[in-house]
Amino acid sequence: MKIAILILVGLGFMLHVAGLMLMEVALGGVVFFTPFVCGPLVCIGILAFRWQCRSARVVLILGAFIYICWMSLIYADLVWHVLSPSDAQKALALLFVGFYALPVLLPVYFIGRKFEKSLATSVLDAKNIAEEGESSSAALS
Repeated sequence: MKIAILILVGLGFMLHVAGLMLMEVALGGVVFFTPFVCGPLVCIGILAFRWQCRSARVVLILGAFIYICWMSLIYADLVWHVLSPSDAQKALALLFVGFYALPVLLPVYFIGRKFEKSLATSVLDAKNIAEEGESSSAALS
């Protein structure tokens, strides 16, 4: 499961670099725009390694896929459709890609966190039940 998330995050980074190269942005621009565009992918990658629940990771994979599709749409829009090839300001639209995706990604994060929290409470309940069973069997002996 972690490998699938790493593949999606890597795909997102490659898409980001390729999109900026198609827009003929200099290397300094690639480095400058990376935190803005790939910040949500980094959050997904960090959460994927911290969370243990399979359902939460599936939600994160879905969120990464949605974000990569969103990124692809923005890059395609910037490179081929909306702005002229000689427009020097087209890369500035990338400053807001991560922020515009927040209304979709925040519920993904919260749903994944809810799954993770439910796993933690069920594990804690199972430990409490096991401890109660051990203490009651010790009391009966």
